Amino acid sequence: MDILLTALASSGFFSLIQFLIKRHDEKTGKRAELDKKIDGIRTDLDDLRAEIKKGDALQARRRILRFNDELLCGIKHTKMMFDDVLEDIDTYDKYASSHPEFSNNKGGLAKEHIKNIYLECEKEASFL
Repeated sequence: MDILLTALASSGFFSLIQFLIKRHDEKTGKRAELDKKIDGIRTDLDDLRAEIKKGDALQARRRILRFNDELLCGIKHTKMMFDDVLEDIDTYDKYASSHPEFSNNKGGLAKEHIKNIYLECEKEASFL
């Protein structure tokens, strides 16, 4: 009888151990799946941030080129407008310097022209 009780108890204990091992393996699998999903979300978020920064640089370049076109057409601007475009130049230059693959040849002459006109307006106090 003792042997029978011992066998039943060890069988139940063995079943409990098997159940716990199976449950642990399932949790580990779910954890690995969650970790993989989180890594994917992190990668997507990094890609999105990079695209936003690139978009900001492209928008800054557009504003720089438009502002330069206005200067070339003789349109006067306020100091605040110049300050805004100078901030765009900083944004554009910062992005271009940290991303060598970014096409940077479109804004070079325009940036220099804007800065030269700014210095002239400052010297002559001729802002709009």
